[in-house]
Amino acid sequence: MKYIHLLFALVIMVILSWCGQTSTTITSPDVTEPELSQTIVVIPTIYMLGDSLTAGYQLPLDESYPMVVEDLLTQQWYQLKVINAGESWDTSSGLLQRLARVSADAVSWDIAIVAIGANDGLRWWSTDVLYDNILAIITDLQSRGITTIVAGMQIPTNLWNTYRSDFTDVYPRVAQATDSPLLPFLLEWVGGVRSLNLPDGIHPNTEWQKIVANTVAEFLINQKIISK
Repeated sequence: MKYIHLLFALVIMVILSWCGQTSTTITSPDVTEPELSQTIVVIPTIYMLGDSLTAGYQLPLDESYPMVVEDLLTQQWYQLKVINAGESWDTSSGLLQRLARVSADAVSWDIAIVAIGANDGLRWWSTDVLYDNILAIITDLQSRGITTIVAGMQIPTNLWNTYRSDFTDVYPRVAQATDSPLLPFLLEWVGGVRSLNLPDGIHPNTEWQKIVANTVAEFLINQKIISK
């Protein structure tokens, strides 16, 4: 019986020794948190640069065509912001002088629509100066990486034909020289229509602003200047 107990003890010791030699420590693999991809959504600002036609003379700001453009496009899920940088009675020289101030916050993915010159034409100012001013405005904006659009203008038919022709030609010339998209005539469908003007017969009413806003919005979409 003594030997049996001894043998049993030896067996137990061998088993315990074997278990100690073969056991392994299981460690958890290193777990790293997944990297989160960061998507930066760029929301461009469209600067509408112009005179009283853009400013919305005698109208609430939200009824001016630039702000109607913003409403139209955001309703179609375009992410953008519009700044109405129109100033009544402004000329191409005036816009050039205030350009740094009104576009100080513009960055490389922004857009600028330059719709200036009507007051130059009504005063019979030099079309060469008009060309030089708009060219300087566009060149300054492009030097900062801003996408530029030239909005064409026309003057009343009762003015001298040669001057009218020279005036109208300024806009495609600037567009070509700066490789800018040309909106041929900002006032398409509304120019000279009395029912769309305020009582002064010169400045546009609310309905006029809506029509021009549609013209501008469709141009931006069709020319693929903006995207969703």
